[in-house]
Amino acid sequence: MIFIIISIFSGFILTLIVSLLFLFLKQRTPVNILPYRDLRGELINQAKKGRLPSSATHRPSNLDTRVNSAVSQRMRAFNTNPPTNAKQRVALFRLFTQVIDSIHEELDAIGGGGYPVDLIAEPRRVVFTVYWFESEINNGGFDQWYLNLSGSTACDAPEALRTLGFESIAGLVERANMVFPNQPPRDRTLRLSQMDDISESDSELWDTLSTEFYESDIDCQSVMIRYILENESHFFLSD
Repeated sequence: MIFIIISIFSGFILTLIVSLLFLFLKQRTPVNILPYRDLRGELINQAKKGRLPSSATHRPSNLDTRVNSAVSQRMRAFNTNPPTNAKQRVALFRLFTQVIDSIHEELDAIGGGGYPVDLIAEPRRVVFTVYWFESEINNGGFDQWYLNLSGSTACDAPEALRTLGFESIAGLVERANMVFPNQPPRDRTLRLSQMDDISESDSELWDTLSTEFYESDIDCQSVMIRYILENESHFFLSD
């Protein structure tokens, strides 16, 4: 009997110690998780101090960041509708990424800050715009797209999507863009300032449109790859 009482008492004491220790640590540990809207506001403030919109007005002479033609040949060797084999999909994505990286290299070489997409060839601008649109929406919705630097191409996105045959998705983007007073500004600072003033209903609209995009289950990458191969001279060096 005494053993039972001692066991119960020891268990009570142990539980009390653990509870007190938990409360002590909880009070001493700073809470770093912000509500989404507060976090968004903090990101906007940080972004306003970041990279400026492009000031470039011309591209360097002889600038050519196209990918070696061997990459094109390897891309054509795959079934781009898309490959059913996981290993092939990964290999094809790596080839596709080389093309995207080459466009980034071109924009960086032009300089001026931001993304000077007006100074690159239209087929490259179409692929770059749709690539980042799909990446940002899949990762964090319209709000994230407009927040990030890639949102500077938002005004180009409907036309770029239609070029690739995505009529319904272009309509979604046009509806999302209408939240801004006069299209999403290329100037990121101005765009973020306008985002500070969006209403709750506008934010809910972006969430709804993001969901519509997810549910459309459109494979943008395969279409972009076919478009790249159809406009090969803009993406690959000649033999």
